[in-house]
Amino acid sequence: RRLLADPAVDDSQRLETAYRRVLGRSPTEGERRIMLDFLARSSADKADAEEAWSQIVHVLFESADFRNL
Repeated sequence: RRLLADPAVDDSQRLETAYRRVLGRSPTEGERRIMLDFLARSSADKADAEEAWSQIVHVLFESADFRNL
C-alpha cells in the first residue's frame, strides 16, 4: 500500500523503489520489462493493483537474490 500511496509516481518508479527496498539494487531491464508487463495485465482497478503489487513484493522476497543477501 505504501508503494501505491503516491498517485504522482508511476509503476516504473514504484518498481525501482520495491527493488531497492528489498534487494538493494535496481531491476535489470529484463526484470523491469517482465514486471511492468505483469502489472499491465493484472491491474484493471485499484484492488487488482494492490494484489498485483503484493505478488511482486512476495516474488522479490522469495528470489534467490534476496536469500543471498
